[in-house]
Amino acid sequence: MGRMSETKPFETNCPKCGATKVEGERFCLNCGKDLYALESDQIGTQGTGGAAPSGRHKSIGLTMVLAIIFPGLGHLYAGRWGRGLTIMVGFILVLLAIIALIALLGASVVGLLCVPLVFIGGVLLFLPFELWQIFDAVASSAAVNSGRA
Repeated sequence: MGRMSETKPFETNCPKCGATKVEGERFCLNCGKDLYALESDQIGTQGTGGAAPSGRHKSIGLTMVLAIIFPGLGHLYAGRWGRGLTIMVGFILVLLAIIALIALLGASVVGLLCVPLVFIGGVLLFLPFELWQIFDAVASSAAVNSGRA
């Protein structure tokens, strides 16, 4: 076991209460905080630039893959449950509406001509939405990793 003076927890004051640190004391004489434990906590967050603790780190690649597999999954992985569930439910409802419209139109001769238009229109509306939700999910994971979320 090493001597207390081998490592300096803080240069002058306790970071919690601001009391003057007494050399060789492990605990703040004013508030009782463990000065060495506080130093390791600060090194953990300052050394990573304020990034998220290791348990909260989110893989950007996995976020992107999940968002591509199904809209909203990337948001759920990033911890944005409200937005993720809203995107999922909205996507499913729009998909069901397009399927119902195609089924209704497909029963007639005019519908057979309109089905490709409805399908193409659905795809054209889906692509910008899909790209947006992928980028938003990735941004959500990046925010978690940088400590902003």
